[in-house]
Amino acid sequence: MSDFRVISAELNLRSSGVVASNNIIAVLPQGQIVTRIGSESDSEKWWQVRAIVDGRTLNGFVSKSFLSTVLDQFNFPSPNSSALGKKLNLWATFYFIPLVNHDSTGIDLLDMSGNKLGVKLSDKDWCSAAVEGTVNVRTGTGETKTFNFAGTGAVEQVNCRPFFPSLATISKTNKTRFGLSKGIFGEGVNGLKLVPYRSIAVDRTEIAIGTVIYIPAARGVKVIVPSGESTFHDGYFFAADVGGAIKDNHIDVFLGVANKNPFPFVKSNESGTFDAFIVNDASITKELKNAHS
Repeated sequence: MSDFRVISAELNLRSSGVVASNNIIAVLPQGQIVTRIGSESDSEKWWQVRAIVDGRTLNGFVSKSFLSTVLDQFNFPSPNSSALGKKLNLWATFYFIPLVNHDSTGIDLLDMSGNKLGVKLSDKDWCSAAVEGTVNVRTGTGETKTFNFAGTGAVEQVNCRPFFPSLATISKTNKTRFGLSKGIFGEGVNGLKLVPYRSIAVDRTEIAIGTVIYIPAARGVKVIVPSGESTFHDGYFFAADVGGAIKDNHIDVFLGVANKNPFPFVKSNESGTFDAFIVNDASITKELKNAHS
């Protein structure tokens, strides 16, 4: 048996591994500790867990996508000189996932075929989702669903210029199409799940996807992890994403649903450069790859 934390704002504990309005046992808050005691034989999407709620011990099923221990852990040791490879000179921006509510009078999220995905957003939230590439939506049923950028449609659906007047790619943004993500924080490239404060978007001609980099200026920085607790960053990041504006020595640091940057080295200006290193440590690379899989 293993312990996990709830990383969404709240999570329904259910009597069976299906989404239904009549099988909710309790609502678990963010940061709640649960113990995995089994999984339904026909689906690894649902885990059977035990939780202590208001002094009561409850057994039930939860969606495993909203549980994690890995997302809270920033405890890799400082690298020794033999583990440090090529030295890089980088500059950084940051990106995050908008956390919004379904708006029954809003604009539909559409897939690449033009089919409705079952949620609607206000114009502003729709445009934020299109620009960031991922969005967490609290649905009308109390569930939280994550949608990722899937491509560009043929017709503009929303005019996002009032919200992003300086965006050069506004026409493409207005045509954004989405898909349901397999991870609570969305996906990068190659099906990799994004992990807050770990994932970075890179120019893959400069830094290969799957590369671990170490940023000395990140080590010891206080961050608020998805469980809601604070910890200190260990300085390691994983190349899991790309972006149209991410070129050359520019990286984009993923913050999850937090929209406030905790890292002093992230200046959002190409003159604000810092040192980083390629990490040649097989065990750390394996752990971070598993965290993104």
